[in-house]
Amino acid sequence: MNDDVKNSSPRRVSEERILRAAENRGDIPPRPRNPRPNGKPPQNPTGRKTNAQRRNVKSGGRNTRPPVRRKRKRNMTLYYVMVVVFVLLAVIILSRTLFFNVETFKVSGVTKYDQEQMLAAVALKKGDNLFKIDVKEVEKTLSNLMVYADEVKVRRKLPSTLLITVVEAVPKYNLEHNGGFCIISESGKILETGLSAPQDGLLNVTGFEIKNAVANAKLESSDSLKARILNDINENLVSMKFDGIDKVDLTDRTDIKLFYNDRIEIQLGSSYDISYKLSYTKAVLESIEKTYGDTYEGKLIYHSASSVMSAIASDGVETSLPNENNNGDNSEAGTLDENSGENDIANGDSE
Repeated sequence: MNDDVKNSSPRRVSEERILRAAENRGDIPPRPRNPRPNGKPPQNPTGRKTNAQRRNVKSGGRNTRPPVRRKRKRNMTLYYVMVVVFVLLAVIILSRTLFFNVETFKVSGVTKYDQEQMLAAVALKKGDNLFKIDVKEVEKTLSNLMVYADEVKVRRKLPSTLLITVVEAVPKYNLEHNGGFCIISESGKILETGLSAPQDGLLNVTGFEIKNAVANAKLESSDSLKARILNDINENLVSMKFDGIDKVDLTDRTDIKLFYNDRIEIQLGSSYDISYKLSYTKAVLESIEKTYGDTYEGKLIYHSASSVMSAIASDGVETSLPNENNNGDNSEAGTLDENSGENDIANGDSE
């Protein structure tokens, strides 16, 4: 007991000393040193509040003992997340430095270009890291450099292979331009310009008027309708399996001319109802071949859906056409084909 306690309560101190002296003499039985009346813990002799008492006061009597297990679980979760992040960073760094380096290049679909020249053009070599190669940029560069490539795809094949797949352009037309010829692909891409002679096996086209005769550019005409007309003619010839057409003259798009095996000129008029006109013409040519053989020379002139077509031999004598059923449907004649004739009618074209 300190001096402050003695000075503040002298009577209580005196009583305590008297009781202790009586206990020592044996006059009274000894008192318990740590009495716990009613099972309650002993009072704090210092008068200071314990940590538990402070927590109870702040929480209004509720137990606010910190959740040790929950905190430990949160710490373990954070630990696992940090481990996963570290492992991922290590994998990324190693994959871009030590692992996944190119050992093999596989190029497919190429017949007009040398593989080594292609790789040199885009600065690719063995030992390059697969993930450091910008495949989109490689595709773009090769497409610009390879005129005869309609499509280029580049992809990675782990662990050490780079695949380059090329879809080459298929030449379709010899297009006359400024006294020479340009080669055009099926997809409408200019492949070559300034040729002195047409390439064998391609459809010759005159009167197209190329807007920009540059290799690797898209085919465009000064007359915007002519590109569509040429495409419509080609699609119909392919779908009908109409063979033997070796030349298309688009000089006047109201007087389109086709040439069959370089001996029969076919005058179709405008592109109005072009599908029916080509179907009927194919049937007439098949009839002529059956009747006159492959020696007939002259002209076929399409008039209208009602009078249809007349044939004039090379000597100027009109030839009677064989009475054969054609492959077209006469009920379609004279109807407006929205994809073929609408623009021509609007621009003054007629049958």
